[in-house]
Amino acid sequence: MSRARALAALAVFVATGCHFGSRMEKLPTARGPLGATVRLVFDRQVRVPGELLSVSDTAFLVRKVDGTLTLALYRSLRSVAVDHLGAEYMFVGGRQRLPDAVLRGRWRLVARYPQGLPPDQLAQLMLAGRQAALEIR
Repeated sequence: MSRARALAALAVFVATGCHFGSRMEKLPTARGPLGATVRLVFDRQVRVPGELLSVSDTAFLVRKVDGTLTLALYRSLRSVAVDHLGAEYMFVGGRQRLPDAVLRGRWRLVARYPQGLPPDQLAQLMLAGRQAALEIR
């Protein structure tokens, strides 16, 4: 391939590369402080939508639509979907299948507190929501 063709191909890749994939203006978590909206499904098809606050090795911390803080244990989840994000953020599992470290890392990037939620901030959120204890599912 000649040098001119290689440069032309590179220019096309650079010019079109900015038009594929997620764009900031279409991704709410990139434009504001809120975490991604997740849709969790538990045993017996119980569905829980809410804001993803933080991600640990064993559970999500989610603020449900009604404001309740819920610790969603992975072993109890049947499926997880993240609004505005593709299949690489989805999970279908159960007691025998838990999300791997790569998927948990992706979820952390779209959580409100990607570094985790310190206990004092969790206490403040619970106090603000008049919640005595975490709901655990």
